[in-house]
Amino acid sequence: MRRLFVVLVGLALAITAASLFVLLAALAVPAGREVLGWAVMSGLAAGVATVDGSDLLALMSVGAFMALASAVILLPPVIVAAVGEVGRTGSYVWYGGGAGVLTAAIAWLGRPRGTAGPDDGTAVLLLLFLTGVVSGLVYWAVAGRGAARTV
Repeated sequence: MRRLFVVLVGLALAITAASLFVLLAALAVPAGREVLGWAVMSGLAAGVATVDGSDLLALMSVGAFMALASAVILLPPVIVAAVGEVGRTGSYVWYGGGAGVLTAAIAWLGRPRGTAGPDDGTAVLLLLFLTGVVSGLVYWAVAGRGAARTV
């Protein structure tokens, strides 16, 4: 029971750290600022649409953005933590590297096709990789180190 509590606290802190990191780091990357601008504008549009009930497309757009954000922020630390707990691994490389690679892979698979060129989203993928690393390392610091010691 104690281990479950530690795992849940670790996941909550890891997801919070990832959310804060991606928000702050995205301000440093021009493509990240565009994504944040789009998110804010679609959030405002959804708020207006909810008030007057007229723009279902804006509301659906925000729903799609929230689903993608959830997939990128929530899924990697949860999956890596579950596999690490089952495998009883206490390695920071597993938690940080696994969450980073999984976060970047989810974003890469969800990217628009035909985005080759000088602005192909590499900076955003790197930002998301680092977001996963941050979430994985926060989880490891709180709960992952003790995974190998549990019986």
